Amino acid sequence: MDNLLIQVLSRTRRRHARVSARAAECINHGWPVAALAVPTKAGCPCGRACTEAHLASDPVTSRAEAAQVWAPGHRWDIALITTWFDVVDLSPEYGALLHHRLITSCPTASAPRNRRWHFVVEHNSFPAKHVKAS
Repeated sequence: MDNLLIQVLSRTRRRHARVSARAAECINHGWPVAALAVPTKAGCPCGRACTEAHLASDPVTSRAEAAQVWAPGHRWDIALITTWFDVVDLSPEYGALLHHRLITSCPTASAPRNRRWHFVVEHNSFPAKHVKAS
């Protein structure tokens, strides 16, 4: 039982370190973030009886703030605050094609766990009618 507890604590510490590093990376790019509370079967990290993810902090824009919010032992995920830029979310078939065309001008495309593509672009740089059509 002790070995299992040590393994769980070790995985938890590594996850906390990864989330903290991702928050710092976003801030280094000039992208504001916030703590995101994501409820699980065990409950919500904020301590209330929440059923949906929600912000748990004000926007964080400095590494010092991020170090406090995502300090060791935190239970928050990361919310990317998109007031200064837009995130275009596309399905795999469109996102992969667009990524190949924008690879040199828009290197911020990524394929997350569910294989959708997110492009971080200048605010209002994609006409809304084109995004909706896709």
